[in-house]
Formats: sequence, C-alpha cells, structure tokens
Amino acid sequence: MGMGYFNLCQVKNGYYRKAAHAAGVTVASMMMLLLLQCGGVWDPGRSAPSEPEAAGSPPHLTPAEKYAAEILSYLMQIVVGAAGDPTVREAWRTRSLFARPDYKEVVNIMSDPQRKVSELMVYDPNILGLSKVLFHYNERLNLFKGQALQQSVWPSEELLTIRLLMVQKIARGEKVRLGNLMARKALIRSVLVEPSQADLDSFKISYEELKLLRDVVHAEPFFMAYLEDPFLVDALYRVGLVEMDAYVLSKILAADYGDLAERYPGRKPSSDVVRVAILPSMIGTYDFAEKGSPGYPMGFRATDDYTRAIQVLKHKLMASLQQRILGAMPDAGGRLPPEQHGAAVADAVHAHLRFLELDKRPLVIYPGNAEAVIGTLCPDADFSFIILGKNVYLSVPLDEKKDTLPAVNRIYLDIDDVDLSDADYDIDRVAGFLLNRLEPLARRYMENISTAGLYNED
Repeated sequence: MGMGYFNLCQVKNGYYRKAAHAAGVTVASMMMLLLLQCGGVWDPGRSAPSEPEAAGSPPHLTPAEKYAAEILSYLMQIVVGAAGDPTVREAWRTRSLFARPDYKEVVNIMSDPQRKVSELMVYDPNILGLSKVLFHYNERLNLFKGQALQQSVWPSEELLTIRLLMVQKIARGEKVRLGNLMARKALIRSVLVEPSQADLDSFKISYEELKLLRDVVHAEPFFMAYLEDPFLVDALYRVGLVEMDAYVLSKILAADYGDLAERYPGRKPSSDVVRVAILPSMIGTYDFAEKGSPGYPMGFRATDDYTRAIQVLKHKLMASLQQRILGAMPDAGGRLPPEQHGAAVADAVHAHLRFLELDKRPLVIYPGNAEAVIGTLCPDADFSFIILGKNVYLSVPLDEKKDTLPAVNRIYLDIDDVDLSDADYDIDRVAGFLLNRLEPLARRYMENISTAGLYNED
C-alpha cells in the first residue's frame, strides 16, 4: 500500500472511511488504523433523515429497531468507559471531554477531510463485531444509514453526538433528572416550545444540551423512542448519567425479558433431568420483519446458519458427555455386553439431558445482566450456553474468578467457533461440569435396563 494508499485516501476519503469494513477483525483493524489518518467522510446528499412522526405521537419502532436499542444499551456502556476491554476504558472515559457538544460540529468533523474521527471516539477494534450486529438491526445507527453496499466502520453522527453528551456529563458528575425531562417531551420534539430556566434546572441539563438532543431527534426521530427504552434507561443509570427517580426505576424494572418468558412454558424442577439452555445474545444470525408477519411471530426468525450451529453444539456436547460417562462407567452398569455399552450410554444421555432452545428472538446477555436474564428466562437450567455473534466476544471481557466455569454455570461462545472446532475445548469443559449431575442418572438408567433385560443377548 505505502504512500499510494494515503494519497488515494485523501482523494477518495469518503469511500475509504466508510467502506473499510468486514473482512474480519484483523483486516478491518488494519483499515481502521489507516483511516484514522484521513479526515471526515460525511456526504450531505447520501441519506435523508428518518421520516418524522406525527406531532405528539410516539415514534414507531420495528422489532429489529427495538432490539438494536437493547444492543446499544451494552455498547453505550463501553463507549463511556464503563464496560468492555479494561485496557481502553480510560481512553473511552476521557476522549472528547473538551470537544464542543454540538451536533453540527460532529457533522463537520465527519465531513471535513482535515478532521479526524479520533476526536470523537477511540480506536477500539474490540467493538467491531458488536457494532456490525448493531448496524444489522438498525442501519440508521451506521454512518452510511443503509445507503451503501456495505456498512461503514463508523457509527452515525447522531450516535457520536449522544456519546459526546454522555461522556462529558459523566466526567463532571452531573446526573440528568430523566423523569422530569420525559414529562416534558415537547421540549425535545419541538423547537417552537422554549424551556424556562426552571425547566432546565429541573432537568439538570443546559440549554445547549437540550438543543443537542433536539438536533439528534430532529435528524433521527427514533431516538425519541430510544430515550424511553427500558434497556437504554437501565444502561444510562448503570453508567451514572441519570438520577434514580420513579420513572427511571420503572424502566429498570421493565428492562427484562419477562414478556418473552411467557412464551416458554414453566417447568417444575426435576431431579431426573439435566437441563441445558441455549440463548442467542448480540448476534446477527436472525432475519427480521414486522411482528406477526408470516413466520415472524415476534418479528424475528433464526437463520439456517444459527440453526445449524446449534445442532452442532448439541451433538458435540452429547458426544462429549457419552465419552465421559463411558470412561466413568467402563462396565456400563455391569450386566451389559461390551458391544452394547456405547448404545446404552447414548440412550441414557438422551433420556436425562434436555435442551432449552430459547431461539424465538435474539437477546442481550453480558456479565452485568447474565444472572438476571437467565433467572427470568430459564431459572431451572443446570447450565446455559450464551451464543454470541461473530467476534462479539471481544467486547465482552470476562472476570476469570466471577464469570467463568466453575464459578458460574454458563459460558459464552462465538457462533463461528461452534460451527468450526474452536469451541470444542470449552464444550468438553461443560461436559465435565455436567458429569457429576448426569452420571448418577445414567448409572441408574443402565442398571434399570440391565435388570429389565432390555439389552441382554438372546
């Protein structure tokens, strides 16, 4: 590449800043480093804003856009330095502290070839996979807004502007009274309604900050609905941006999957069954449509890639469990011919292992909420696999003492690793974790069939 690339980057900056994405983290990271040398990329004619809603009516969100808000609730914690890779959290906490909190200035930075995106965000290759999933469900959160053949590596100006507001207020220790602000939504929706100083004091925001919110909502009206999303409000409280009040508390309590839990019938815990839950989290292997569309009862449908990967996971876990039980019970109950041991153990595993496939829609599960989400959706699970989108695991660092086996009965797996063989070691570890629970059941099963003579030779 050399200098020729940089010269081309200056000439065709808009193409390269926006187009460098997607051949994997390594290639994307290299492109991103190069692109940070170049200026802004915004093309004023590339995309019209979202269609405005009727005055006073809540913006309509599709199921995919609502799910994007759930993903964003985790990503926003990363980009203010409250989550993600610990080695870059300080950089996220301090980047843009002295930038002007103005939507038009953000647009200028993204469109001026002499400015750098690094004024607004940290180069963090760990969030590329997560960002790609986010843009899959709401392309207007991407700089391209769905107007190019592929997504940009950069988020939209509106998202960068919101981050700018967040990081500066958090650094100053200022907490917004969100309940008061949302009680006066007209002040955000309309520039014709002017706030009084008493209004601003009750919101604990400045007029400039209110104008910033107005500009963002005017450009993309769905952000008005995002300001009321339970998962996003929960995240704003987690990072210290909003005060606790009745409104915020009500949103935090609603930031769960209780409605989804109703779709999965409750089961009485049984001492005769080992239950393994499989939960998709921050993953792009779902198609989507309006809720209730044919084949999309909740607005989502798992792709063939997801279904195949889960079948592979189940097969590998059962095979590993069978092998371990055979090793622990070499005589398979003592009364069976050796050639029938394998079939008997396989039958025992099938009889006592149950998979709970929660695949009606994708979820957002990370260490900060995993216990609560699993407790809501599958409290009787003996173990949970959390299946992440490609390279999303890079944005979900785990505390080895608190977030991994054997401290917890769950594990995070990259869906591509499952489909290949990179997850085989972890799957075998899970089998080892479940062995103590399953082996006595398998032993009793084979003793019963031995006594009944089901496997005895004629």
